Amino acid sequence: MNNKVLISLFVAVVVLVGGFALGKKQGWWGKPKGAEVTAATAGPASIVEKVSASGKVQPETEVKISPDVSGEITELYVQEGDSVKKGQLLLRIRPDNYQAAVSQQTAMVGTQRANVGQAQAQLEQQTANARQTELTYRRQASLFKQKVISQADYEAAQAAYNASQEQLRAIRAQITAAQSNVRSAQAGLTEAQKNLNKTTIYAPVSGTISKLNVKKGERVVGTSQMAGTEIMRIANLNNMEVRVSVNENDIIRVQLGDSADIEVDSYSTQSEKFKGIVTAIANTAKDALTAESVTEFEVRVRLLPDSYRHLIKTGPGGHSTVPFRPGMTASVDIIADRQSGVLSVPLAAVTTRSDSAAAKTDDSNRGRS
Repeated sequence: MNNKVLISLFVAVVVLVGGFALGKKQGWWGKPKGAEVTAATAGPASIVEKVSASGKVQPETEVKISPDVSGEITELYVQEGDSVKKGQLLLRIRPDNYQAAVSQQTAMVGTQRANVGQAQAQLEQQTANARQTELTYRRQASLFKQKVISQADYEAAQAAYNASQEQLRAIRAQITAAQSNVRSAQAGLTEAQKNLNKTTIYAPVSGTISKLNVKKGERVVGTSQMAGTEIMRIANLNNMEVRVSVNENDIIRVQLGDSADIEVDSYSTQSEKFKGIVTAIANTAKDALTAESVTEFEVRVRLLPDSYRHLIKTGPGGHSTVPFRPGMTASVDIIADRQSGVLSVPLAAVTTRSDSAAAKTDDSNRGRS
């Protein structure tokens, strides 16, 4: 009796489990809860396509200043952040060696000019001697034809005449060489004077000292020797831009003149947003560090002054303080395309079923015929 009961119970359990599995498979119970959606009326809206990138704030114009000559900085008249005018004296390099070179070349010019004068005096003397020798030769030639003098006397006069002419040509060549030496020495003097003048460095443009790499007493290398020492940079901080790297998949959507929304990290806590415009797009991709690096192109976005004018402050001396500094990090959304009046619904009203998106429509408000 007990065995029959156990068998019956076992069969009942098997039937229940099988029925549950079949019902689950057929979807009789245990269906997942449907996705919640928001009902909204489809209507026209503006659709904006953006290309996002990040980069650094930099001045549009920045001049790197390196000395043309080498030496020790004896005077430094500016500090980083100072405003300078074009032609303003920035620093001096010790001029001693260059002054000595000028003195040496000046002496060389004087020596070569003296050589020219000496050679010209010799030319005058030799010219007079050559005239006298020529007269003697002509007279002896006439007498020889008349058979008044011997062959030996005639040949002696002829030899003296030829020698005087040869000496005359030699002195003229000496004068030409001396004059060439004068020109060479004069060129050396001009170069030495230029190098001496280059020991004082003036601002080539007006702007702000955005970077200062040297101090008084340091030695710098001139550009005549490889790249030279970069001593400072002068930038126009009134015109700033953001230089961003855009992926090659997005670069074809960016055009010159596209507007942009810019957020600078330094002002993120103040919820400041700035406007910009694309002013330059690189034609060549940036150099990749590795073979696996993403291909990117540099895009320059100008910060429009009207969007940050309220942040400009007037400092001591009436100088305006620009709110941005070179090297600040910024995020940029470039408006690649904008379409108005596009029929659209909120994303919350769209569901995905069987790997396809669909928007459920409500026909209750349709007009009846």
